[in-house]
Amino acid sequence: MLAEEDGFFARVDAALNPAAPTELPRLDREFGSVYATRMRPVEAAREPARARARRSFLKEHDADVRDLRRDLVPSLRRAETRYGVRLAIPAP
Repeated sequence: MLAEEDGFFARVDAALNPAAPTELPRLDREFGSVYATRMRPVEAAREPARARARRSFLKEHDADVRDLRRDLVPSLRRAETRYGVRLAIPAP
């Protein structure tokens, strides 16, 4: 499946790179629709595997994750203030 997925994205890139800026929203919608339709079965299989892997990782690295959450996020917030940027951090 990876080769087909890579091929799809190569085709997307080939279409988007030379496209006029005004055409990009339409092309994004068209390719997004095709991707969503064709990848639905793959994503249905991937999602449970990802959820299992995430649970396993968090269980195995619990202390490291706690340390990161304690130290990294405040450090990033300080960098936001220092550099005048806003970072979006998704909830776990």
